[in-house]
Amino acid sequence: MLKPSDKIRNIYRRLAANWARLFAAGIVASALGLVTLSIAARELGAGAFGILILIMTFARLVDGIFNFQTAQALVKFGMDAQVDGHKAMLAGLLRFSVWIDCLTALLSFAIANLAIALLSEPFGLSPAHAGLAHVATLIIPFNIVGAATGILRLVGRISWVAARDLTIAVTRLTGAAALVFLASDLQAFVMLWVATELAGSLVLIGLAIRTVPVLGLARVTPAPARVILKSRPGFMSALWATNLTSGIRHLSDEGDVLLVGALLGSPAAGLFRIAKQFAGILQRLARPLQDAAYPEISRLWAEGDRSGMLRTAATSSLVGGGAGCCFMIVLGISPETVISLTVGEDFLDAARVMMIMAAAYTLYLFGITILPLILTLERSRDWLLVTIVCTLIFFAVFPVLVHFFGLEGAAMAHGVYIGCWFALSALSIARALKMTEAKRPVLDNPVRAP
Repeated sequence: MLKPSDKIRNIYRRLAANWARLFAAGIVASALGLVTLSIAARELGAGAFGILILIMTFARLVDGIFNFQTAQALVKFGMDAQVDGHKAMLAGLLRFSVWIDCLTALLSFAIANLAIALLSEPFGLSPAHAGLAHVATLIIPFNIVGAATGILRLVGRISWVAARDLTIAVTRLTGAAALVFLASDLQAFVMLWVATELAGSLVLIGLAIRTVPVLGLARVTPAPARVILKSRPGFMSALWATNLTSGIRHLSDEGDVLLVGALLGSPAAGLFRIAKQFAGILQRLARPLQDAAYPEISRLWAEGDRSGMLRTAATSSLVGGGAGCCFMIVLGISPETVISLTVGEDFLDAARVMMIMAAAYTLYLFGITILPLILTLERSRDWLLVTIVCTLIFFAVFPVLVHFFGLEGAAMAHGVYIGCWFALSALSIARALKMTEAKRPVLDNPVRAP
């Protein structure tokens, strides 16, 4: 039997190992992605590069809003089923999640093509580029990786989740280098972006299929959907809340580029994407830490170890925030040099925008375990409400800040969003912990081994 202190140390070791693997993969993918972006920007020029960014952003935005991803809900309720030994329920949750992934992907694909026909021009895409935007929507029906991601997290193969990003980064860089020698145009780069997205999704799905036998469900009859909905009513609530929240978040996280294109033109949209791509290295830091922490936080709560859960969450957040501060210091030494040496002097206006975005993402890193805590405490509706409020604030201040500060104003709007999100989410978690303190038994000496 493990002592509580030994169990927490084991959790920290697993968390650190998983985060290190994911972070290393993320850094490699980010570095390769930046090189690829630099090649595309130099080869296409500011105008055509901006069109490429608008086309791919449009597809990702519609995909993010309407294509449900089941990973978060599957980890939460699948972990409960694992801890309780309910294999039929776990198998049913997996099958149900796959169906949801497929159906919503097809729905998103149809909506995306309709949206392009109706809304492409207001966001800076001419009729001549609408055909390329339709091609870009092919990434959507293959983005059925929610259940696959959940499976890998459930069995502890968290580092395998990074295989998708690495596949995309390596194949895209290789393709971009080939296109330079072929003196290719915008159409070729759009096709490259689409092909590499498809390759990344297929790799992740393949890894998940290979991993399913580890769950020991080969001879288990999955629980039917009606049983899941009746015995796990929180699953659909969590699914709706997390995906509505994610969709609304995409409005600000991807829609900002479209708004910049509409307000300042496609070259400005390209500049803004470059700034976000560099600052987005911090998101590469955040996602692995969140992916590594979430299963541990969920497992500790399922086992009744409240204090261990809070210590794990606090430690992860401090590590993330501290790493973000270090990155800010390094990047701030000479941001103009970073931009000049990578994408060229034509994009130097992205330097200040990059630093503002990096500051906003650093604040986000200090709250990296907010989402795992909210999902674990089953406060998905609070998460949705917080996201709606913050998004409304974001779109209220965005045009005002862009009017007065230009591209820097667009980055400032993200700082406003993340600041509001941090404060409101922290209040929600504090209230949830207070409400559950008397309802859920807490084990001073939990005996279940991790």
